[in-house]
Amino acid sequence: MKHVFSCANYTFNERINSFKGAVLGWQSLGHVMAAADLAELVPKLPLPVFILQGQHDYQTTYTQAKHFYDSIEAPFKKMYTFENSAHTPFIEEQVLFYQIIENDILPVVEEEIYSI
Repeated sequence: MKHVFSCANYTFNERINSFKGAVLGWQSLGHVMAAADLAELVPKLPLPVFILQGQHDYQTTYTQAKHFYDSIEAPFKKMYTFENSAHTPFIEEQVLFYQIIENDILPVVEEEIYSI
């Protein structure tokens, strides 16, 4: 959360609402999410799957993300691990995050869009 509060792109209200949303989301769905096995709930997707995972994420652990990645069946899948990030690699490792989006993910997504 410290990155949200120090991010110059967020207004004060957006910073507060981000925190409120995280708390309310956890209160509403935390027990459901903690017990859910995403690999069991979503065994197959008919579209490309990209996992962008912070190595130090304790909200969605690396182990959970890797289990989902290993088990999901998709026409294309790739997992990226951000070694210096937790739950917000798009803030903690912005440059690398956006390089992956631009260089790796967009070309695959655009190819999928035009093949429909």
